[in-house]
Amino acid sequence: MTGFDGTSDEFLKDIEQEKLKLIDLVAQGEIALDGVMSPLTKELMQKLGAQGVDMTSWWAMTSMDWHCPSCGRHKGDIVRLNSKRELMCWLVEHHDHMGDLVKIEFEEQYKMAEVPNADKSAFDYIDRLAPVVAAYDKAIICVDCNEADRDAKRIANTHKHFSYSPLEIRRFVEAKPNVKHVIKHDVAQEIWESHKETFELRLKIIRRIADIALNTHDWFQKIPHTQLARAVTAQAENIAKKNKVSSDFSLLTKKLASTIDVNYSSWRYKANLPPLERPNEADIAYITNVTNLDSWSKVSEDWVCPGCHRKKLQTVRKNNKGKWFFETAKRTYLGKDIVEKGATKIICKDCAILTTKLGEEAARTGGLEIFNCFGDYVAIEEVNSIVKAQEHTMHNVDNYKTDSLIAVIVERMRVLNP
Repeated sequence: MTGFDGTSDEFLKDIEQEKLKLIDLVAQGEIALDGVMSPLTKELMQKLGAQGVDMTSWWAMTSMDWHCPSCGRHKGDIVRLNSKRELMCWLVEHHDHMGDLVKIEFEEQYKMAEVPNADKSAFDYIDRLAPVVAAYDKAIICVDCNEADRDAKRIANTHKHFSYSPLEIRRFVEAKPNVKHVIKHDVAQEIWESHKETFELRLKIIRRIADIALNTHDWFQKIPHTQLARAVTAQAENIAKKNKVSSDFSLLTKKLASTIDVNYSSWRYKANLPPLERPNEADIAYITNVTNLDSWSKVSEDWVCPGCHRKKLQTVRKNNKGKWFFETAKRTYLGKDIVEKGATKIICKDCAILTTKLGEEAARTGGLEIFNCFGDYVAIEEVNSIVKAQEHTMHNVDNYKTDSLIAVIVERMRVLNP
């Protein structure tokens, strides 16, 4: 077998087939993308009497039921006809121009300096810090919202590098189907006035960053692209994709099976001791408002883990870095009749770990090639029966009961994976 040279007829044929398959899936509406050939586009062309389509890539890369995060309109209400009677399907990237201002300020200071003391590495430093001063992440919005941002800045006489965020645009636009937005002048003005003080502070930060980049050496050392962590990851994933294999590279780091007797149950014989301290009010406030806001808000205050029956606050513990954290996980367990899958449960991090370890032990003990979805072979009631839960620390288990349960799960895995 010859090595892959990237130009073989077979490779090119595969590429063409992939292109045709993409177009066909979009045309049939069977993929969460859009295009000039999609059922939605055809429907909207007929509805508005369009004679063609003018579509951006962002529109094609979003689903047919996408809605704008600013005005809330769906695609059917966003489209309108342009002067050529083409269906305008325009979504654009909206970003905070303060990131651009960092580079502009650096250039101005460089040109004003009597003896410029910076090189390409200084600009690389600026390029990395530009997103830090942005008030919001880059977002995809409809073209009408993007134009409303431009017009509102003119109306409110804002700083030329100020931009309204997608959520702020929502506040000052009156959105109607298939027409441009009407702007609420007073609201746009009010938002700008509320930002003036912090905007000036951001300008000072930008000037200071540019000054540091211009006059300080050796604060940033660029690494060759191929050695970057993200580049190594991307290359490995690309290799897996080309060879149509799993990209779960952790499989490659597991020890190979051997004739040596392996104790697969060792994970549960090391006792987790009660915690030496408990989280205080400040710790909980930091978790709930900063580090684990998303996880905390996904479950109610009276939530109780269905696996270990601990209350929400009791599941907070320290991670390997000694920081308090709160995490939950979704797992689908077997139903009570142990025949079909039960409902998906939101469980604590420790019950998720226990479920995985339990499944791994059963699979390895039985010599079965099962590497994930271990909850498919375990009932939540079985987790209840073996767990020895403690507040603010990891679980222990009842090893006597677990020995019996492992044998049951091994047999179950064999039945469900003949």
